[in-house]
Amino acid sequence: LLKKEKIFLKIFSEIFNYCFDKRSIQSATLYVTESAYEDFKNASGWKDFGSIKLIESLTPVSIAQDNNRFLYYLDKLTMTAEVAPASWRQYPESITIPSTVTHEGLTYTVTGISPDAFANHEELNNITMPNTITTIGMNAFAGSGIESITLSESLEAISNSAFANCYYLTSIVLPESVKTIESSAFKNCDALQSVEMLGVIKIGRD
Repeated sequence: LLKKEKIFLKIFSEIFNYCFDKRSIQSATLYVTESAYEDFKNASGWKDFGSIKLIESLTPVSIAQDNNRFLYYLDKLTMTAEVAPASWRQYPESITIPSTVTHEGLTYTVTGISPDAFANHEELNNITMPNTITTIGMNAFAGSGIESITLSESLEAISNSAFANCYYLTSIVLPESVKTIESSAFKNCDALQSVEMLGVIKIGRD
């Protein structure tokens, strides 16, 4: 463990309960580098995060594939990838997220949309995601211009405010695989007229 990460753990292990709400972190993901993974996984408080992911770097990697370029967090432990935020980027109106990406000769399965990944991208109208995606992070599409989205048939969880303020979204089909929709997931989606839910077990407020 790096010296600065040891200091970080020591300080935040003592004040963890004052900084985080244990209920909210159960649906959140903590990203750590390889040198810190084991320590965070076993640390009091930190181990209560919904998932702890090992990433190659705290800086996401830009990968172009299938005529689309996205930023990704790469998890070498599970060989999975999550689409990362790129607030500066101008996307085309319609995008398709690939099921796998290759970086430095290694292939990663794309399993998640990280928090804020497409937030406030008003230029986006249509999104198609692969059936490998299992989680959509907090605020992932919040404030975007999406009108329609094809969700993964393996999707299990939609985090807080994932689609909040998507004013142009008119309908959505939640596949049978979805088990959890967190609070405010579709808050202020004023144009939303049709929601088809096939298998949701837990639904948050708003």
